[in-house]
Parts: sequence; C-alpha cells; structure tokens
Amino acid sequence: MELDKFIPGNILFVESHSLKTLNLATNETWLIAGKTASRGYSQGTGETTRFNGPFSFHQRNSTDVIILDSNNGCIRTLSRLTYTTEILAGFCTIPGDIDGPLRSARLGKPEKVVELESDVLAFTDVASYSIKKLDLAHEPVFGLAKRPNSADLIFTFNGGLGKVDLCNLNVEYLTQSIYTGIRDGPLSLSNVTSAVFTPRPETLVFLNEYIMILTGFRTHLL
Repeated sequence: MELDKFIPGNILFVESHSLKTLNLATNETWLIAGKTASRGYSQGTGETTRFNGPFSFHQRNSTDVIILDSNNGCIRTLSRLTYTTEILAGFCTIPGDIDGPLRSARLGKPEKVVELESDVLAFTDVASYSIKKLDLAHEPVFGLAKRPNSADLIFTFNGGLGKVDLCNLNVEYLTQSIYTGIRDGPLSLSNVTSAVFTPRPETLVFLNEYIMILTGFRTHLL
C-alpha cells in the first residue's frame, strides 16, 4: 500500500488478484487491473488482465507501476495511462532460478520489493531463499544499427530485438519471446509463435529500410 502517484490523495493497494486505488475523501475504490476473485495469467487491459497473487508493487513514476506477480513467477509492468501490462522480468507461469538479462532471467516467487536507487530495485524471491537485484537501467545491449530513412535505432539484447525512437527516446521491445534459441516467425505475436533469436545477436546490418541481417552468436547462422 502506497500513496498513489497517479491520483494525488489516493492510496494504491493490492486486493487479492487485483490492483486498486482508494479515494480517501469518499472511501470509494476503483479497479485498475486484474480481478479480485479471479486468479491466473493473461496480458490485457484493465479487468481483462489476470494476476496470480500479486504480492507487492513499486511505482517507478506517476504512470508506470512494477508489479511482483508472485505466484506466476514473474515481474510485470502496468501503465496507468493505457491500463495495459507487459512482462518485465522472468517468464510468467514458468518459474525458475536463473540470473541474467531481464527477459532471460527466471524467477521463483518474487514477493517484496524496495528501491535501492533510481531504476535499481532489490526484491525477495522466497522460492530460492534469496534477495536479488533488478537493474532497469543497464539491460545488456550487444548490437546497434540505425534504420534507414527513419528515426529508429534498432538494438539487440539477449534473445531479442528492441527499438529506440530518436524523436522521443521511447524504448520498445520488438520481440515477444524471452527464450533463446532458433525459431523463425513474426516478431510481434505470442511467446509461443513469435521468432526466437540466438543468445547475444551481436551484429546487425540493414540491407534496406525493411530488411536486415543479424549474426547468430555461436550458431554459425545469419
């Protein structure tokens, strides 16, 4: 439970499998995401999102909330502007204990979180009896290229692709899967159908505005 940074004067809190805000002046509560009586996992918007025991959260700023989806074994983000959720770290519904880049790591049961410094959090993982660090500012980047005739800067991280819009400096992940390996397919479909890139695709070169070549580190493939 924390003071709501998005709605001053409100209290932001978790109730069962949902995130809500409480108006202290009227004692009214409003649902932000999830559904109190329904557990599970789904990415969605508002009430269509499903959490499984979101134990705690951290407000990164006034619009972005980091939620420890404990029983799903992952950490997710929620936008207060669009009410949409995204995976931040781990792989929801597939727990584990593997350190590494955000989307390649595996988490067991993340529960409590505290901010150490700007964009650096510490959290408990009760399944592995450990305290871990979540560094939001230093996701390893291996390859970099500017897309021709655009303001897009494309980068590669462990197992995937990302984009920086040079006009507004927004960062966006282009691939959905956090697995590393080899699988061709669309970039933006579900985790089980989208393309999977080798670990550390280090070099990328644009042939034109729409086609680029990536090296496959240790796979001898382009």
